[in-house]
Amino acid sequence: MARFFTSARMLKYLSFMIVFSAWEIAGRVPVSPAFPTFLQTMSALWEMLADGSMLRAYPETLRPLFFGLVISSFLGVGAGVAMGLNRKAEWFGAPPEGNDIRDIDPASIPAHTIMAGGFPCQGFSLAGVSKKN
Repeated sequence: MARFFTSARMLKYLSFMIVFSAWEIAGRVPVSPAFPTFLQTMSALWEMLADGSMLRAYPETLRPLFFGLVISSFLGVGAGVAMGLNRKAEWFGAPPEGNDIRDIDPASIPAHTIMAGGFPCQGFSLAGVSKKN
């Protein structure tokens, strides 16, 4: 019986139940009418799927998402190229500690739960590259 409750599938179901229960409880606290309960949200979703309004509304949300992605991509790539070609632009976009991550004092990094990294630095990083590669 203990093995049943520690299986991967059961733990996934349990985590979903915990999150949705917390959502339901938080939605019942009268903080904001803009934060509905989980059951209200699911019933609205099913109503929108049943009457077809979800299929009409969904493309309307994709348009601003697409334009935001395109604009941020062009601005990000443009800023990266400008920083690579111009010394002043490089210093404008550089962190205040300097250009080398090894120069950063670890104590100056604030406490955080999640730290994420990615484009553009990760693609151009030379960390771990050997002469064989």
